[in-house]
Amino acid sequence: MTKLAATEWGALATAIHHLDPDPTDPPWKDNCWFVGWDADRSAYVLIHASTSPNGPTRTRVHVEIDRRERDLVEEPPGDDFSTAHVAVDLAGRVRVDGPDFTVDLHFIPRLSAFNYTAIDLIPALGDRPPLDHWQQSARVYGMVRIGNEEVAFDGLGFRDRTWGWRDEAAQFDEYHGGCVTFPDAALTLIKFGASGTRVGVGGFLEDSEGLRQVIDCEVDRNSAGLLAGIGITLNDASHRSYDVESTGSGLWMHFGPTRRRGPALASYEEFLRFAGPDGIGYGVWEHGQLRRLC
Repeated sequence: MTKLAATEWGALATAIHHLDPDPTDPPWKDNCWFVGWDADRSAYVLIHASTSPNGPTRTRVHVEIDRRERDLVEEPPGDDFSTAHVAVDLAGRVRVDGPDFTVDLHFIPRLSAFNYTAIDLIPALGDRPPLDHWQQSARVYGMVRIGNEEVAFDGLGFRDRTWGWRDEAAQFDEYHGGCVTFPDAALTLIKFGASGTRVGVGGFLEDSEGLRQVIDCEVDRNSAGLLAGIGITLNDASHRSYDVESTGSGLWMHFGPTRRRGPALASYEEFLRFAGPDGIGYGVWEHGQLRRLC
């Protein structure tokens, strides 16, 4: 059985920050992200919530069982992640009462918390402090229902929690990254291009050899430009390679305002099955690119 690093979520349970920004301030965002996969039952859930006192707010839910998919997008208030149909508890529970589907999942900490803030990776927005950014793998259990089909969900997944000054279209030209769980390991990484010149890459791998930092990443893409495989270099100079064995469904993420003229970030997320030195793994991979023509 995979070890548990903690019984509580620590930084990932950080409460929403109640700010009163000036009219000239850039957007402040509190974001949380819950994702889980139960491959034995072909069930996948993604919940991404973003709230802000001076920017767009959005809670996005994606659920699937045997490739039957349901989606829900709602706007939370500026100081909450929950909406009329989505209840988010940062202690580790999410519930959704959709028009034709139901989710009730518990997220239990697994392995170590990955502190992206400490590796100074994500570019800051102007002269503002960089984002606080944490991720951690999870055991995920509970119930998912679509129509008359209900499954007892028992799988793995990830959580993400960020807060700070944030405007993706102003901070990134292109990025990709993802989170993958293996039976006794977890991998997360981000690679991005910013301001036309800077390329940053970083992340974490925890396996039987301990917790190490990802310092480089090379990507193979398929004919559609999506992920076919990755190779990573760790801070102990070792290398790992992972192949995408199969792809599940995908979904477009929503970061910016509902309508804008000018550069906008287009971001697509896909569920994948991986094969690598840690065995068979499952995860999500996100591809974002700035669209400038208008």
